[in-house]
Amino acid sequence: MYPCTPDTRHHTACADITGLWSLQSCTRTAISRKQVCITLLCHVCYRQLSLGSTIFSGACGVLVVLTCCNVLSIVTVASRLVCLSLYPLISFRFPRTMSIVTIRNVEFINNPARFSDVYRFRVTFECIAPLKDDLEWKLIYVSSPGDEDLDQELDDCLVGPVPIGVNSFEFEGSAPDPSKIPSEDVLGVAALILTGSYKDQEFVRVGYYQNTEYDNDEMKETPPSQIMFERLVREISAKPRVTRFQIKWDVQPPTQGASAGAATSAAVPSANDLDGMDVDNKPPS
Repeated sequence: MYPCTPDTRHHTACADITGLWSLQSCTRTAISRKQVCITLLCHVCYRQLSLGSTIFSGACGVLVVLTCCNVLSIVTVASRLVCLSLYPLISFRFPRTMSIVTIRNVEFINNPARFSDVYRFRVTFECIAPLKDDLEWKLIYVSSPGDEDLDQELDDCLVGPVPIGVNSFEFEGSAPDPSKIPSEDVLGVAALILTGSYKDQEFVRVGYYQNTEYDNDEMKETPPSQIMFERLVREISAKPRVTRFQIKWDVQPPTQGASAGAATSAAVPSANDLDGMDVDNKPPS
């Protein structure tokens, strides 16, 4: 088990990223691309501007005008209005879940490195409520995206107890086993994935591209017929891909007033570039 230590070095803010619901799934009628675009435009205005009845009334007006111009059928308009009117009820019934743990930064300590060297990195994260159990972290090497059986779990660790606040820990993962990598997938781009889980529920996945090549120009231009692993070097990209999952936490987040700072904390990462990240948010499956 890895100890967790408070870390007060990182204080960045991020915007909460939310997805849009598609109204197409709410209707059973055949609709054209133009109709979908018009409907989604009304929906986006209603969702993002949060003007309630004002936007709803405006959407009604637009749809009625289009109906009079024979752009939309009466049945299609009726279905759109029902979807728009039900949206507040849907939003109330299925509220967004605040994540108790948010990654703030992932720093690779030895990058670039030899292919056979261990991975050493420091993970910084924020916890806004006391956790009853430890956090589990895994490091996975993906050499062949088309064959999940070839994925290698390089290491895993339990981190805890986790205090409230910003914390960090250092993690070491062994190098991938060369015998489990197809020869055609050794050189070039592979993926390195760091996952965080709580009670067997994955709440975050941070993916990096790893480029593997020979350590001199001559071998890069004319690779030997047999892979020489002792001459390989790796470099991990500075721009990660972050995917966050909503899970069932067994603790309650603080009240809105007490958690204002935590709720706007950075969603992370980049090994060395906090501005260069892609973030996905996915609801529970």
